Amino acid sequence: MNNLPPWSFKEVTWAFVIGFVAVPIAMSLILSSLSYPTKSAFRLLIIYLASDIAWLAIFLNLTKRYGASVLTSIGLRLEKPIIQYMTDGILCGMLILVLGWLLGLLISYFHLPHQEPYEAFPKNQIWLISILAIIIAPFLEEIIFRGFLQSTLYRYMSPVFSILFTALIFMLFHTTYYGHRLALTYVGLMGLILGVFRKKTNSVIPGMVGHLLNNILAASLLIK
Repeated sequence: MNNLPPWSFKEVTWAFVIGFVAVPIAMSLILSSLSYPTKSAFRLLIIYLASDIAWLAIFLNLTKRYGASVLTSIGLRLEKPIIQYMTDGILCGMLILVLGWLLGLLISYFHLPHQEPYEAFPKNQIWLISILAIIIAPFLEEIIFRGFLQSTLYRYMSPVFSILFTALIFMLFHTTYYGHRLALTYVGLMGLILGVFRKKTNSVIPGMVGHLLNNILAASLLIK
């Protein structure tokens, strides 16, 4: 495969441990010591941003150490007209939305108990979660998971297992969904679709578009 990132799986593992385990735990402890409410969108935003900033610092350090191209390493370099990426992204988003529709039918048909992961958050903070979901999450998460992790895994395992493993980590990253099995399953399946488009198009741009379309719909349902 062309343009595989030069860093090792060990370095990627440490990046995720620091960015998505150590930093969130440390920030949670700090915020708890300040008596910050557990179910708070502001708390979620602070932890999310701190985690991503830590990861970004590690990633930039790796690209500098190896002299790697930032855009090529994460699948953001344009290799074909942008309209083609956008078209692929719309198709990706449509498949994700069909997945959500099918899951909704399953819930209705079998009368499965279902609760939205963000229902416990104060209503006046839902707008902040929506902003996070639309402006930040689709782009950063695709860069981190499909751009950074999945492309690195190609060097150590087959594309199929790279996609599966990345989707699993992507699902586990959404800790707010813990206790909501159907929502967590949806995130995992969504990760598979995003991973396939990353592999087929050699770019994270279609995944960003598809992820964005999904989150726009989710946010509109939250704030209605």
